Amino acid sequence: MDSRSNIYYSLFTLSNNCTNILGRLCDWKRTVNIRIEKLNGKRLKISDTVVREILGKFVLGYATFGLTIIASALMVLLRKDKRAIHDFLAGTYVTSEL
Repeated sequence: MDSRSNIYYSLFTLSNNCTNILGRLCDWKRTVNIRIEKLNGKRLKISDTVVREILGKFVLGYATFGLTIIASALMVLLRKDKRAIHDFLAGTYVTSEL
């Protein structure tokens, strides 16, 4: 994927999470019955989404040459709470409870 594709994907992901912030689930999340929640129970903010999606996934992924992506995948597979690095950075978790 080139850098332009990554930017488009980031904006797409950010816009999908912003619909979640506004209280509506985006189509793909509704299809797989998941949503992003804050650990403290507060409402998800745009800054949380930026940290989770842009900093936690792409910036760290590029800075570590993909090692954090592999580590995050292993964390999801091996941890009971299924939280990855980007979830820890933003204080979020993924739930299937709608």
